[in-house]
Amino acid sequence: MSFKNALILLSLFSISNIWAQRIINYGIYDRPTSDAQAEALANIFAQRHPQRDFFYTDVRDDLDVETILANATGSPYVDTTFKRCRIIYQNEETGYAFYRFNAHNNEIELRETPTAAKTFSLNIDAKISIKDLETGEILMLKRVEEKDQVSNAYVNLLESINGLTLFRRTYIKFTEGREATSSMVVATKDKFTVYEDYFLEREDSKTLVLLKQNKKSIYELFEEDKAAIKTLIKTKSLDVKKESDLITLIQEISKFGV
Repeated sequence: MSFKNALILLSLFSISNIWAQRIINYGIYDRPTSDAQAEALANIFAQRHPQRDFFYTDVRDDLDVETILANATGSPYVDTTFKRCRIIYQNEETGYAFYRFNAHNNEIELRETPTAAKTFSLNIDAKISIKDLETGEILMLKRVEEKDQVSNAYVNLLESINGLTLFRRTYIKFTEGREATSSMVVATKDKFTVYEDYFLEREDSKTLVLLKQNKKSIYELFEEDKAAIKTLIKTKSLDVKKESDLITLIQEISKFGV
């Protein structure tokens, strides 16, 4: 059977009179065991449309994305390669795919094979997450609170213990270069810059709270245990700017019963 014929149409939907197909290849994915799981997998892939790809708008309207990437330093992707992953729907592992994360556009791109011609965008749905089969990390959509603003962002789950959950958010900013308008002005290239920060979720909370990597911020989040945390950081020689030490700190704080 040809690859084209192996694509099985699961559902059609209409948005503003524009039809789009949702397809899945059972030669690559586990066959759904129930109607509910079949619907879940059908909703995982939404065929990409240029009007919905905000990367084009956020960077430049007058250049195609390949030209931008060729002339820029860095990349909008955490990893430009498509990595094998497991798709999780409502905490249940379902099919396999290949993904890469556009951290500039906060978008997960999917392919059925690493070199497939078609690229899909993962539906924006908090019930759907991605498990990286190389690192074991889970990338999920969460509501994050930062500077009194709440937004949706993809974050990596690092630790979850006794009602405390630690996440890492990776985001990439684009800076437009400038031309050398005179001998006194140095030309610069377009640049993508990677940033990381950390968020904390308490049990039953609706949003993640920014966890700044400094002692003062940590003491403010755990005021009742400030003295114990000070002692903990000192006795274990923890550097809260290191991810591994930050994970250790959250593991230890969770023992306080916060």
